Amino acid sequence: PLDVTGEVRGGRREVARRVRWAVYGTVVGSFLLYSALQLVYAEHMAGSGAEHGTSYARLTDAATLAGAPLDWLVVLVRIAAILAPIGSGIVFTYALSREVYALSAERYVPSGLHEPRASRLPGRTSDSFWLILLVNLVLALVVLVAVGGDWQTLAVLNTIPILILYAVTCVVLAVRSDLLGTGAQRLLPFAAYAAFVAIALVVNESAWDRVWKGVAVIGWGSLVLLVLPWLHHLRVPGLGW
Repeated sequence: PLDVTGEVRGGRREVARRVRWAVYGTVVGSFLLYSALQLVYAEHMAGSGAEHGTSYARLTDAATLAGAPLDWLVVLVRIAAILAPIGSGIVFTYALSREVYALSAERYVPSGLHEPRASRLPGRTSDSFWLILLVNLVLALVVLVAVGGDWQTLAVLNTIPILILYAVTCVVLAVRSDLLGTGAQRLLPFAAYAAFVAIALVVNESAWDRVWKGVAVIGWGSLVLLVLPWLHHLRVPGLGW
C-alpha cells in the first residue's frame, strides 16, 4: 500500500481512508497469517518427517503426509509459491522505477532517465519508464551473476537493507515530530520508537553472515550515490546530466 499510495485517486479524505484501510489490513492480515503458520510449525512439524527444504516445501510435505483431507492445501501452497514471488517482483519493479525516476530528477543519477523520451514509449502519454526498467534489468543480472544465482543470498541482500531502511524512517519520524499535526498523530513518535526497537531485535537475531552482507550492499549503494554527483561536477562525458 505504501509503494502505490501516490497512485490512489479521489478526494483527500477518501484517499486517506483507502490508504489507512489498506495498511491496517495488510499489517493485521500478515500478523494473523504468519502467526497461524508459526503455530502449525511449532505444533505439527515435529516428527512429521518433513524437516527439509523451504517453508513452502515443509508445509506441502506436512499436508501430503496428512492424506486426502488436505490435498486442497497442497495445491493452494504450490500456487502461493508461484504467485508470491511474482507479486513481490511486480511491486519492486514499480517501486524501484519510481525511486530511480526521483533520483534522476534530483540529479543523483543521470538526469536523462527521467526525461519524457526515456520514460515514455512511442505513442503513449503515460510514464512507462522503459529506459529505467532496462537499467534495472541489467543491474539485476549483474547482481544475479555476482551471487552465483543463489536465491538465498539474494533474499539476504534484500531483507537486511529493507529493515534498515524502515529503521531510518522511524528515526526521521521521531526527530521531526514537530511536523506532525495534533491529536492522535502526536502518538506516532512512540510507534516509531517501538518499531525501531523491534527492527533492532530482528537484525540482532539474524545471523552475522546475513547482516554483514546486507550492510555491505547498503555501503556500496551509498558510495555509488556519492560518487555519481561527484563525477557530474567533474563533467565526465557520457553520464547525461
